[in-house]
Amino acid sequence: MRRGATLFVCLLLLSAVSPAAAATITVVNNDDPGEGFNDPTPGASIGGNPGTTFGALRLNALQRACDLWGARLQSDVEIRVAAVFDPIGGSPSSATLGFAGPITGFINFANAPRAGTIYPVPLANSLAGSDLHPGSDDISATFNSDVDGPIVLGPTDFYYGFDGLPGSDVDFITVALHELGHGLGFLTFVDVSTGAKNGGFDDAYMLNLEDHSSGLGWPVMTNGERVASAVDQDDLHWTGPAARAATTGLTEGTHAGSGHVLMYAPSPLQLGSSVSHWSLDLAPNELMEPSYSGANSDLEITLAAFEDIGWLTLSAVVCGAPVTESFPPSASDALSILQTAVGMSSCALCICDVDSGGSVAASDALRVLQRAVGLSVTLNCPAC
Repeated sequence: MRRGATLFVCLLLLSAVSPAAAATITVVNNDDPGEGFNDPTPGASIGGNPGTTFGALRLNALQRACDLWGARLQSDVEIRVAAVFDPIGGSPSSATLGFAGPITGFINFANAPRAGTIYPVPLANSLAGSDLHPGSDDISATFNSDVDGPIVLGPTDFYYGFDGLPGSDVDFITVALHELGHGLGFLTFVDVSTGAKNGGFDDAYMLNLEDHSSGLGWPVMTNGERVASAVDQDDLHWTGPAARAATTGLTEGTHAGSGHVLMYAPSPLQLGSSVSHWSLDLAPNELMEPSYSGANSDLEITLAAFEDIGWLTLSAVVCGAPVTESFPPSASDALSILQTAVGMSSCALCICDVDSGGSVAASDALRVLQRAVGLSVTLNCPAC
């Protein structure tokens, strides 16, 4: 999985509204008739995905991934994902599954956490509370339709079910979550082959990068130092405090002395992968590692990194995380569900439909509130 998008920077100043609602992330189908997301080839409904054609299965699965991210991020501005399924090619043993990135970035907008710093457009819109790029999409995403053919990856195809049980196939929702993660901001705007900052500006992601061998952060490095750091495996670290605090479940992939999270920085440089992924050393495997390693919808460490770059996040309502005495639902979770029920927000069914009733309703909010105050109430969402 690689990220890929040509990025440019705009300077804008607009009035701000503090974001509060779960993000609405919408797929914009840019495929031509009869192909990609519009492929009429019959396909069986599978793993909770009701589609009956390849196109519908693909579109439903991508929207499900959008809903999973949207349920955990705050934004009053719709995030539009311009998506296509195109033949990218590959071999019987390897292939690029997809690539994505934000369409642009912004600096010096209202509510920007740091002046002179690039924020990817979905995050910038969220912080500003206004659409800084009106009439335009926010994320560009491309997925490899050749994976569903007989040659690329051999008999392995994309699995479009919602249940995370792909067997020997590639779980498409995992791939989509990964690529959307890049589009939402898990990437640097730096040209890692030259070390040059985009337009000479820092970006929100690079603020959290440090080369531990020198102790220097990326913003203060020279271009040459950033080039060297991008191939300094085991020494390129994520220093953001939220991500560091979220790594308690990792058995490998953090620096023993500092707790920094290790980044992907192999030598030679891997364009499209280096720097903008977690290290392959992380264990258990994480969603934003550079290679697919199985079905994975665990967003937690990446969400923490998003907090480090400026996103306001929402806690997983109990169906999105283990329910234990140390992780009870809260009254704010109940409020989020109620806001969804009355149309003020949005939340995936597998996060907020706690009675599996087929919709998010006020009764779901009541159940969560009852559980939050200690009552013995069963919470059971549909499978993601």
